Amino acid sequence: MLATFWTREQRREGDREMRALRRYLSRLQERGVSGYGPDQLLDDYRVSIVYMLFYMLFRTIWDQTNGSSESYWRPKLACVTVSFQDHDCAGLTIR
Repeated sequence: MLATFWTREQRREGDREMRALRRYLSRLQERGVSGYGPDQLLDDYRVSIVYMLFYMLFRTIWDQTNGSSESYWRPKLACVTVSFQDHDCAGLTIR
């Protein structure tokens, strides 16, 4: 959701996005998740951004077809598109 609702500026402000991801990882580790580090988290985050971009593309078509205003769907689509670019999601490889 960070990539969907925060603009680039909001994500970067005070390193907000990375602080949120580090906090999430810390909570996972506190609850016993081991063997899952920052690199895996960032890979999973990037995959989730790809998923959200595809979801938002379909959702945007749905919203527009059902009469939702552009001011409703465009900001979310813009946020996730910029996140996709910022995190080089096009460069993901399947392992």
